[in-house]
Amino acid sequence: MSELDRFVRLYIVLTLVLNGWVLFLGETRWDVYVVLNILSFYISYAMNRPSFENRRVVGVLHGILITLFIALVSYRVYEVLAS
Repeated sequence: MSELDRFVRLYIVLTLVLNGWVLFLGETRWDVYVVLNILSFYISYAMNRPSFENRRVVGVLHGILITLFIALVSYRVYEVLAS
């Protein structure tokens, strides 16, 4: 099994477990699911470190995901502190 296959399988398992758990708890906010999917991606990436042919595209993807993650978490923290 290649590194990429292990990465994809681990990502799918983590995504199903985390999203299923949060859905079971009754969460309805979409940003929670997006943040959990980003975390699943980075956990899978850290555990497997698949080598991609085009590193520039992967770098752009990391930049977009980190920016989105920071924006969503910052907004949620702001909502909690403002209330």
